[in-house]
Amino acid sequence: MRRSGLTLMLCFLISLLEAVFGADLGHAADPIPNILLVTLDTTRADHLPCYGYQQNTMPFTSQMATEQGLIFEHAFTPAPLTLPAHTSLLTGLTVEQHGVLDNGLFVLAPRFETLAESLKAKGYATHAYIAAAVLDRIYGLDQGFDIYDDAVRMGRRRYFNYKERAASQLVDTVLTQSKSWKSPWFTWVHFYDPHEPYVPPPPHDQAFEQPYDGELAFVDAQFHRMMASLRDLKQWHDQRDLAIIVGDHGEDLGDHGEMTHGLLLTPAALHVPLIWIGPGLAGKRTDQPISLCQIKPLLLYYLDAAGQSGPDHETRLITILNSPRSTAPFPLVTLMPYYSFRWRPLSGLLEYPWLFVNGSSAALFNIASDRLLKQDLSREAKHKARLRDYHAEVNRLETSLKTFLDPTIRDLSKLEELRSLGYVQSIPERSGPDPFSLPDPRERVQIYHEFIESKKLMKAGTWPQALERFESLRARDPDNTLVLNNLATIYDQFKRYTDAELVLLRVTEILPDMDYPYLQLGRFYMQHNHQEEARNNILKAITRNRRNAEAYLSLFYLKIREADPEGALAILRQALDNKVEDPELFTILAQHARSTGQLDLALDYVLKAEQLNPLGEDIAIEKTRIMCAQDHSDRGACFIDLKENIARYSWLADFWIVAADWYASRDKPGESYFCWMRAADRKIMFPQEKSRIRENVELMKARNTIAINPGLE
Repeated sequence: MRRSGLTLMLCFLISLLEAVFGADLGHAADPIPNILLVTLDTTRADHLPCYGYQQNTMPFTSQMATEQGLIFEHAFTPAPLTLPAHTSLLTGLTVEQHGVLDNGLFVLAPRFETLAESLKAKGYATHAYIAAAVLDRIYGLDQGFDIYDDAVRMGRRRYFNYKERAASQLVDTVLTQSKSWKSPWFTWVHFYDPHEPYVPPPPHDQAFEQPYDGELAFVDAQFHRMMASLRDLKQWHDQRDLAIIVGDHGEDLGDHGEMTHGLLLTPAALHVPLIWIGPGLAGKRTDQPISLCQIKPLLLYYLDAAGQSGPDHETRLITILNSPRSTAPFPLVTLMPYYSFRWRPLSGLLEYPWLFVNGSSAALFNIASDRLLKQDLSREAKHKARLRDYHAEVNRLETSLKTFLDPTIRDLSKLEELRSLGYVQSIPERSGPDPFSLPDPRERVQIYHEFIESKKLMKAGTWPQALERFESLRARDPDNTLVLNNLATIYDQFKRYTDAELVLLRVTEILPDMDYPYLQLGRFYMQHNHQEEARNNILKAITRNRRNAEAYLSLFYLKIREADPEGALAILRQALDNKVEDPELFTILAQHARSTGQLDLALDYVLKAEQLNPLGEDIAIEKTRIMCAQDHSDRGACFIDLKENIARYSWLADFWIVAADWYASRDKPGESYFCWMRAADRKIMFPQEKSRIRENVELMKARNTIAINPGLE
């Protein structure tokens, strides 16, 4: 009885303390925090209010930072590109150490330990939720994750250069799955929206002068929604858990001559937000510089020290940041100029406030007083010793990078094995010029700007001017693959098919290990009915990336054109075997299953498609067809679904056609006739639909059918 009474007394005291202090003390006492890593793709630090920005772009993130966090004033990425930067973040290694030099070409070797693997060894459940195809598991960052959700959803395809899912879609997935997370957990959430093109949804599209800022505001609103829900689900406790909010790289926005990122090494592209949210860190700021490469070791140190007595968390963090190893200059590199434009890679060092950039010439800037890089200090005598040390370090860095670029040095023995697994490595098939002897991208900014302006001519349909511009660009920059790809499109427009083919072949020679040049060439051959050449090149694309959904779909349509439906379906099944998840692929499989009477399987496929792309009109139409094929009640699931979609897609004829067929199958000619007439009024329909609608309306009239409104509107 005494033990029972003591237990009751303790429960009463804990309840009283929780009521007084507003804290869940049971969880607060838990020594093992859950860890949330939020990466903000393409996010400049100086566009957040907590870093001094005057526009209220990210109010929730900034409030959380100032009230609950430690703000790092000077955090920098080692590379202004998504995949290399995230690889450094998750491994704690610099770019030349892990060898993931560019997007879409390199895979992280299994011998490198990721943060997820380190935390898994400490007993953490590990989850990742990825917003863009650039971080697909094929590139190796899934190492150590129990869940690596890279089923990238899409909105309207015309908005995006490649597949991504909006912050709202990403958060929906996180909140659905978070109900089953087991503590302690480590969860990485990757927001991609601030990446170009900038198309923020309402109301953020009208709230700021720059659409880029609207994208930041959209992410902030969804991050707020996610955190509020995690608290409601008891998955997040402020007195126990830790969040790290960090940008992978910034965006130049024209500050230094570049509109986006990856081409140059500038403060706008390198300076990123870094905020630690956790107990004992509220209202703190530090001006100690930090690289993304330091976050992994810093976090592991933080966790190891969390249960120890001694200095507070902030003091411990600053102590490790001040260690001699941590305060060495941060190496910087971008290989995008080489792989996209065939220009010289840029390398450099950052020892705040000093930024050293090496190209065909070296430059030194004080970015604390000169963020726009107007004053090169490299010729001042007082910096002679510093420059000598920087030159020596950058020479070592570039020598290290050459081990990845030079086929005479690099080990090729694993290439075919990696390709058989769907991985890619950018290994030239023959030796070319020394990449570090190519033109400096800083000297080619004018070509870059002309390229951007010439793209606008293509978008506007002013083809003669676009042709003139791109041929001029090619003459001055013959191996620029972005110029060549666009020039091929223009040649095709002018029916200069041989010229287009030669240009596309040249791109495959320049980038022999990337999938997209072969896919682009294969589609060109498909368009011009060269079936065998099309197949060979599309298969080459799949060899280099076995999760390229567009390549499988191209092969599927090639088989359909060849009147081989079974072969076409086999292509889609092969894609599923390789864990390809694509809404169009699932929709096609749903259509086939419905046509063969496998309605349960059809519904399973279409629901997968809907999950991947909730805004897909074709998906909604197919789902309705399946539901109406299953439902024979008067006001059941078919009727409800039709009513909702007719309201949502009022301009489409398709749902009225489904309704007309459904009522006809239930021997309700009056309702069917009404639906056929409504279909005839719609703005959007295919020619075959128009013919069928007209035939049915005429047939109903000939039978003197009376139209009966079924109440779908």
